[in-house]
Amino acid sequence: MFDFQRAFKFFTNDSQWATKFITGGFLLLIPVLVSYVRQYLPDDNSKLIVKYLPILIPAIIISLIFSAIVAGYRFKLINNEILYNDLKLPAWGAIIDYFVLAFKAAAGSAAWIVLAGVLVWFVMIPFGALYKINALLLLVPIILVSSIIISLLVVLPLLNASYCVDLKFNSFFNMQRLKKLIKGNVLKYFVYGVILFALSALQQILAFVLGLTVIGILFVPFLTFYFTLVSADITAQFIVQTGVVPAHCEIGKES
Repeated sequence: MFDFQRAFKFFTNDSQWATKFITGGFLLLIPVLVSYVRQYLPDDNSKLIVKYLPILIPAIIISLIFSAIVAGYRFKLINNEILYNDLKLPAWGAIIDYFVLAFKAAAGSAAWIVLAGVLVWFVMIPFGALYKINALLLLVPIILVSSIIISLLVVLPLLNASYCVDLKFNSFFNMQRLKKLIKGNVLKYFVYGVILFALSALQQILAFVLGLTVIGILFVPFLTFYFTLVSADITAQFIVQTGVVPAHCEIGKES
């Protein structure tokens, strides 16, 4: 169902893969270092935090920008794979474009999160007054809210997959494509989700091991970028297998 051998080394077919890979790792260097600094800052030492705030705030902003660029790069890589069967890594020249791609994806996801929040609010308000009558009545809104949250967690990856097809903001609201992604592909989607979870767990374990030493921490950004590429290819394979890509594209064929 999924070609793991391809996923773990597809990018090495690019003659310039080393340069592109190192660039991606360096872009994630600041976000990773900031995450480690925030992790080890003492929560009870507000004076220390205030002292380094002028440094932390710009560093956090830069880390968010660089993380967004890498996320946009991932979207572009997936798009190239599913539409053109292009397994080469995109060039890094279009950094602004990658940032915009990530921004559109974040806005689309945020729109659905806000919608879910509104639904939760409308569910909780009517039952709030009934709590005084019988506490068991709270089970109803709790079940409904849990259902909304679970549905959101299930749908968001599909919406991001839909976005990867044409990189347009309105793809987050393309219900016809969403239906095609899931119809007849429930098992594929479940396996896809399990694979992404396993990759994330493996990445976290390896990052923890590397994080035990100062030298190892410097390799974490490159580890993170590597797993970003692997998950991108797995996502591209899933999208291709669902058959939602335009019929005129040469999809999934070896060039």
